[in-house]
Amino acid sequence: MNSSFKYYILALFNFFNFEGKATRPEFWFFNMYNLIIDIIISLLVYAGMLNIAIISMYFIIMCIPKSSIMIRRLRDADLNIYISLPYIISNIVFAMFGTTPYTNQFTALYLIYIIILIILLCFPSKEKKAQEK
Repeated sequence: MNSSFKYYILALFNFFNFEGKATRPEFWFFNMYNLIIDIIISLLVYAGMLNIAIISMYFIIMCIPKSSIMIRRLRDADLNIYISLPYIISNIVFAMFGTTPYTNQFTALYLIYIIILIILLCFPSKEKKAQEK
């Protein structure tokens, strides 16, 4: 198995694990493989080989591990996990209703938010200092 693919599998095994931390490689390799799978599924739907309901179910199911690993990554960078809520909510809305945040008057604001979120997710891990007694 490819050493980077283990991060994708690890994130899927930690499906409901919103505690703990996720390193930068774990987060970015999971998202890379998830993007590749998203593109393949989208191309199959576009070609008529898959029903749109299948991709909708896949997007709804994948909202949980995507949210989980993002929260763990923010925690690893010692950032507030609640800054991910607009992204998580927009993913759920997209998966359930097929709409995107890019089709309304808030497009520029959402894109600025995504850029800031990506920058924050690139922050290095923070080591917690041992508490002195």
